[in-house]
Amino acid sequence: LNAGISQHFEAFHKGFTRVCSDSPVYKSLSPLELEAIVSGERDLDFAHLRRGSLVVESTVPFSEGYLDGFWEILEGFDAVHKRQFLKFVTGSDLAPVGGLERLGLKIQKNGGEPID
Repeated sequence: LNAGISQHFEAFHKGFTRVCSDSPVYKSLSPLELEAIVSGERDLDFAHLRRGSLVVESTVPFSEGYLDGFWEILEGFDAVHKRQFLKFVTGSDLAPVGGLERLGLKIQKNGGEPID
């Protein structure tokens, strides 16, 4: 396995070392902090996402209970669906450093129901 990826790893290592080797910030990071920056946080607890979210008021308000239902569905997702949702709303399936609460998700209703 090591031989199979050695060329790719060496290219990664060369670039990583070029950017980070002399950086005082890099040198001050613990291995866990560096992993969180490179790989994203492991926190996929959408209750944290909910705590950090903001409902933006608009001319058409959400129906009673709508947002509670929205969060009930999201919090019921398995890890795969949570990552897919994050990818949809942020472009990345990784939680930001500091956890989902720091994402600052903004929720806003765009328009109302059609009236005939």
